[in-house]
Amino acid sequence: MKTALKKQIEFYQNLGKLFYAIAAADKMVHKDEVETLKNIINKDWLNLEGKKTDDEIDAMRQVKIIFYALVNKNENAKQCLQEFKLYKQDNEKLFKEEVKELIWKTANEIANSFSSKNKSELIALTDLGLLLKKKDK
Repeated sequence: MKTALKKQIEFYQNLGKLFYAIAAADKMVHKDEVETLKNIINKDWLNLEGKKTDDEIDAMRQVKIIFYALVNKNENAKQCLQEFKLYKQDNEKLFKEEVKELIWKTANEIANSFSSKNKSELIALTDLGLLLKKKDK
């Protein structure tokens, strides 16, 4: 497998962890949150930075694959958020402004999709907001 494709797959796997962490912040992932994620992936992520190759589309599917796997395992949301933070710190150059904006939009819509945002989701979103604002040092 090409190195660039491996990096894309890893990037989208970590987004799956992040979006799971937001949805599961309240220890429960609701059907509406899953549907919101699917819709945003299909509507916004697939259109990010123009037309996608088949390999890029396959890599992007990792968001949903990892998200669903974490839901099925009922993984610890805080641990998943921490893993995403570490990944972002090690890969700052992948987080262009347009990508960070779409990450924020996706996380916000997931949190809003079921009975609006609760305290746990607000805390996770605050952590994410701070992380996305950090500049590469």
